[in-house]
Amino acid sequence: MGIQNKILSGIEYGFSRLKSQMRKGINYDHYEEFVLSAKNKIVGNIPDDLKKIIICNNPQSKKEAIITAQDAYTEAAVELSAIEKFQKQAIKRFTPNIENALTLLEHNAAKDNLYFTDKIYTEKLAELTLKAEQKMLDNLRTIIPDIGNIKITHIGLGSYSNAFRCEIFNTNGEKIIKDKVIKTFHEDLDFGPELFKQMNHVLSKFKSKKIEQYSIKQGRIIPRDKIEEQKFALKMIAGLNPQTPEALTYTKTLHGKYAEANAAEYIRHMSGHRLKEKEGLLLPDMVNLNEHAYSVMPYVEKQEETIFRQPFNFKRIGLEHTDANSNNMVSGVLIDIGGLYRVIDKNILGKLMQSEGYKYTTALKEAAQSSIVGNKTGTKILKQIYNAKPSERRELMETIRTEANKSKNELYKRDVLAALEEIERKKLVPIKRIFIS
Repeated sequence: MGIQNKILSGIEYGFSRLKSQMRKGINYDHYEEFVLSAKNKIVGNIPDDLKKIIICNNPQSKKEAIITAQDAYTEAAVELSAIEKFQKQAIKRFTPNIENALTLLEHNAAKDNLYFTDKIYTEKLAELTLKAEQKMLDNLRTIIPDIGNIKITHIGLGSYSNAFRCEIFNTNGEKIIKDKVIKTFHEDLDFGPELFKQMNHVLSKFKSKKIEQYSIKQGRIIPRDKIEEQKFALKMIAGLNPQTPEALTYTKTLHGKYAEANAAEYIRHMSGHRLKEKEGLLLPDMVNLNEHAYSVMPYVEKQEETIFRQPFNFKRIGLEHTDANSNNMVSGVLIDIGGLYRVIDKNILGKLMQSEGYKYTTALKEAAQSSIVGNKTGTKILKQIYNAKPSERRELMETIRTEANKSKNELYKRDVLAALEEIERKKLVPIKRIFIS
């Protein structure tokens, strides 16, 4: 008996691929249900530059060769995902002493959460990356004859994932494709809270003056104001981490493997074109949501000189991003799309928060209801108005409203009028008003 279809909150479960569901909206409450019921749990595909080489080398067996390449990434990711267990062990070994407090501050100042590294952890990391390299090499050699070597390096740790740089070389030592990032997702959402809890525990044991004096003595000077700043920030973050079941459920709609796969496919679809570095945002080429979840995306080189890029305009498709900060950006390019949600109506949120019995996360979800997100007609109207000159937007909106009211297509009229109402109510587009003297 095949998978049975099931309808829940407007989402159909029991289907072949996830792509169509991921394009219908974002911030679903029931990711696990519809992802686990899908036959194919991969969103996207292997990077285009690798795909071209594979097709060139395997013209008579393209599909099989591409699956082999997917398997190469998957087997590598299985090995790499095991690092989470050893990170948790190393964090527990990071005891609260003055040297560790200074080490933590030095790493945090550099936006690096790997403050807890020790010999045991370093050895395990080297062992796992070596296994991952070999697994990937064994698979790719069957479809690309001149593969010579693969190098995988751990480059970052976040609250929801680990990131690894992957370099692929031919037998002459030349790179055959641009470097990629393999991101392995943590098994659950408790890693981040536990990480910040331990950081706060270590720092809170020592007064800022004592840490400052020790830093001077060691020749690794950190001013007291910087120490105070980081201690306060960590205390706030440790206290803000979600604890209630409701808060954890809401967090899952914004962060983690399912939310990131959903956001990537939705943005790719609604943007209408392949996004490049110059647009200030890079999306994963592929997200695999099977047992050991991971994604593959382009690697962004860090530039020595300061680069200004116009931030990607999420509001252009009715969205906002809560985590577009320096930790999630490289050379002006946003590389992490966790924390994406529909634009919130601040007036509605304020009214709900004043109402008796409303919880914050419930109020947020209601204030973020949208007629545009997930609606191609509404998104098209929003983008059309954004593309117009600011001085012409008001007139354009009135023209669109007039034409919609004349339309005999009631569904189209409904979508257009709802989009225009939301654009004005949420102030999604800066509109220059015409003043008559």
